[in-house]
Amino acid sequence: MNLRFHKLFYGKFGREIDFSRRFESLGIALEKANSKYTPGLLLSLFLSMLVILSAIAAILFVLTRLHLFLLVPLASLIVFLYPYYRIYSRREKIDSELQYAFSYLSTLVSVGITPIEAFKAIIMEETFEKELRREFELIVIDTEVFGKDLITALSRASQRTPSKKLQNILQSMVSSILAGSDLKKVLMDASIELSEEQRRSFQRKISNLSIFAEFYVIVCLFAPILLIVFFPIVETLSNFLMFSSSFFGRHFIELFLYLLIPVISIVLLIILDLIQPKEVKI
Repeated sequence: MNLRFHKLFYGKFGREIDFSRRFESLGIALEKANSKYTPGLLLSLFLSMLVILSAIAAILFVLTRLHLFLLVPLASLIVFLYPYYRIYSRREKIDSELQYAFSYLSTLVSVGITPIEAFKAIIMEETFEKELRREFELIVIDTEVFGKDLITALSRASQRTPSKKLQNILQSMVSSILAGSDLKKVLMDASIELSEEQRRSFQRKISNLSIFAEFYVIVCLFAPILLIVFFPIVETLSNFLMFSSSFFGRHFIELFLYLLIPVISIVLLIILDLIQPKEVKI
């Protein structure tokens, strides 16, 4: 049914959108996300999901009286947000191994291998990220399948890639080829620059980890100990001064120790995994 609605909306609106320049930015985003969808197809998918989810919400309202209609457009918007998530994800994966890839490329080109053959070597090397290999694969496809020259293929790749770093390097390669300068030097300089940038980034992340470790010790180790020590004092003072200390009662201590501390620890571990450099992950 979803496919039927998809085709219906694409026939009504999608084709016109694909030939319109109003959604050019969305088309660029989809290309950077390496998506097979065009703006027209994406809008058709959005409308079809909107219709289907609205029907489901109406049925649930009749059966259970649950008002879920406000969630329908929010759920449908995921269709439009997904390409931008893919752009971010692809950029992170490409940037994480860009330095190693260009070190490899500069080595291959320095021994006389042509750029296209060097790109093929990157594609065949499965140790590199799939998204990174895909960028070079598209360059090879442009040259060998569509018959474009290397300059055009590199220019298109620089416009298509979600990685700003890769875009700058590809543009430098184009300028080098047009100027007739040494491509080996461009690749070597790019490799050195990426290596230095990665080193600085690694140092920043390690510094952030040390700050995070101190925060973890304070919240999950020092705070519970302080609370356990502080609780008897408050209890004694409350009995002496004859006022209630319900806020620091036994139930609060148990809640803090057995629920809040584990939850906080899990959240902090998730954050730690997100900010931890890939190079030091086990």
